[in-house]
Amino acid sequence: MIDLLGIFLYLGAGWRFLFSRAFRQKTLARWREESGLHVMQDIVAGAGGVLLSILLPLFAWGQLRGGS
Repeated sequence: MIDLLGIFLYLGAGWRFLFSRAFRQKTLARWREESGLHVMQDIVAGAGGVLLSILLPLFAWGQLRGGS
């Protein structure tokens, strides 16, 4: 259960990065200390989380409207 919560928080980090200046500054400072692979992993997860949080409700809405 805790792992599932961690996944949701990790995927929500993309929105926090976009809208929270303090979180963005902390993240950029942390990225200066980390490897490029870890930074890329964070970026892909953040972008994926933003994309999923947009597409999943649209998909659900389409299904509820009787679409295919």
